[in-house]
Amino acid sequence: MVKEYNMRNWRLLFFFGFFPLLSIGLGQAQTPKDSTALNHILIYKDPRIDYLQKVYSAKNKTKTESTKIYRIQVAITKSRTEVNEVKSQFSSKYPGIPVYISFEPPVFKLRVGTFVARDDAQTFLREVRKNFPASFIVE
Repeated sequence: MVKEYNMRNWRLLFFFGFFPLLSIGLGQAQTPKDSTALNHILIYKDPRIDYLQKVYSAKNKTKTESTKIYRIQVAITKSRTEVNEVKSQFSSKYPGIPVYISFEPPVFKLRVGTFVARDDAQTFLREVRKNFPASFIVE
């Protein structure tokens, strides 16, 4: 859709587009040539910006201080059907344990459990290795 500009729109465009450029040029022409005068710049900042920076940094700080989570990687394969078979085998032997499948091209990874303490993960790993001998702990 083509928008037609009438004379009023052209005057507004000229005033808001060209006039500020002209005033910037005049303002630069009136600045002193002394180098010390050019090194002083005043910046007025809204105090709410400081508040937002504190809130943002506090949120990021809590994310980095989170505890480590350990999981047990049971299988790694290129086949989706194979990882789903291992998932069903694991779920039938260990009901109630959370199972996670992730895809990092070109492989599927089957990880189980959510442990805060490495000792708990190590104890469960001993149990899992009876049925899945290639299992190991990952963070």
